[in-house]
Amino acid sequence: MTTKQIEIYLEVALTGSFTMAAERLFVSQPTVSRQMALLEEEIGYSLFVRGNNNVHLTPEGEVLKKTFEKLNQILDRGIREIKSISDGHQGHLALGFISDICVPDFFLHVLDVFQKKYPWVDISFVGKPYTDFATDLEDGAIDVLLAHEMELSRTEKLHSMFVGEVDTYLYYGIRNPLAGKRDLKIEDFMEQTNWSPLAANTESQRRHLKDISDRYNLPEFKTEYTESTNSVLFHIRMGDGFAIMDPFVVQSIPNDVLKLGFPDDSCKIEQSLFWGKENINPCVRLFCECMKAHVG
Repeated sequence: MTTKQIEIYLEVALTGSFTMAAERLFVSQPTVSRQMALLEEEIGYSLFVRGNNNVHLTPEGEVLKKTFEKLNQILDRGIREIKSISDGHQGHLALGFISDICVPDFFLHVLDVFQKKYPWVDISFVGKPYTDFATDLEDGAIDVLLAHEMELSRTEKLHSMFVGEVDTYLYYGIRNPLAGKRDLKIEDFMEQTNWSPLAANTESQRRHLKDISDRYNLPEFKTEYTESTNSVLFHIRMGDGFAIMDPFVVQSIPNDVLKLGFPDDSCKIEQSLFWGKENINPCVRLFCECMKAHVG
């Protein structure tokens, strides 16, 4: 098995086509077919279901795809650490961010303090769209992630540290039929759709929404999930429903979006740092110490 075979395999898995994979990798289609046949022979299992114009992975092929993706993450991490040593650094810290949300100011402040205190630590930033970071944290592909717990599908293999709370607001657009209503209340929106990003489709987030509705003796919110925060903002700016979010998710509010606060402190959301329980990177402890000093 070669790194070239791994590269070709992942490209075929992505495109669903030997021909497209060959074009994207600047090799011939027979080369792709031959290398995949050799890989299947070495593995001892059929990895593809071949159709007339496309291919898709067998169950065994799906397992191998996940294995190769993890292997690539480990290799990338090793290369970054080698580069850090070559550049004169003595440690490396990979910080994860959900690229569709805003980074709070206090986190940037802690990062500034950390870099001044430990200039020998090389820091890289891994931004992804809404996705599950739990596997990346468990595997060590990402060292530390700042997130709401509701954004992770599982946390059994993760350590966490509470860093603060943020208020929750109900956001709606000026084109919403209720926008001109006087003395507007949360219950006025019960006939409308609550839009939420896919990352918030977790048990803890659903429980949070139910806690809010129970608090005000309201029926459960009619929630629809969409791809990203930008998609959520599009719906509410067009007057289509509302969104229950916090400033961590939407720090920069468009001029045509309004917000309605909850009348008590029962609707706050916790923010935490997460890292893998088996992560032995000493820089993780140093960063968490800086964060702990900031949050008291």
